[in-house]
Amino acid sequence: MEDNTAELDWPAKIATEVVDRIDVVKSKTTKPAETAAKGVVAVIALLTMIPALITLLLIAVVRGMSYIPWEIGYSYLILGGVLFLPGLFFLNKARTPVRTAG
Repeated sequence: MEDNTAELDWPAKIATEVVDRIDVVKSKTTKPAETAAKGVVAVIALLTMIPALITLLLIAVVRGMSYIPWEIGYSYLILGGVLFLPGLFFLNKARTPVRTAG
């Protein structure tokens, strides 16, 4: 009687084995793709937020400097001087020709 139940149970065993193999293949192919897609979404979100955060930081610096007891023109002069240097750097990078090999 035992042997008869084992013979009748073989389709379920084969189905379980097929499902297990499919899960292994899926975990090796789909999981890395999902992880890469999540990384791309995170990078895009971060690159979108950075300009907004820089803008808010500059607004906070100007507002904070306005509470210092001097004319507001000095705050603008200091901030303009600080922002002038990166602008000069990037302008210089934009005007430098790219050398090609050969």
